[in-house]
Amino acid sequence: MELTGADRIEKYIAGFISKELGIPESDVDYDLNFGAFGLSSMSGMKLVGRLEEELQTRIKQSMLFENPTISRLAEAIAARGPASDAA
Repeated sequence: MELTGADRIEKYIAGFISKELGIPESDVDYDLNFGAFGLSSMSGMKLVGRLEEELQTRIKQSMLFENPTISRLAEAIAARGPASDAA
């Protein structure tokens, strides 16, 4: 899956949350706090790892907490640009 732009990153994150937590993707609100989904810290680490693999870039774990919704996280990642190495 080629991920470019915040919209595609949002869809990837929503798909991850849907599969990881057993929530229908149509019920995943991009502006809802990750905690409201019941996303654990372990699942959050897994999400960051998957995003790093897909985007071929390093993502700080803290980005998940600094940008606690799908929309905000996707925008923050997209704003860094492709293949950024912000560790």
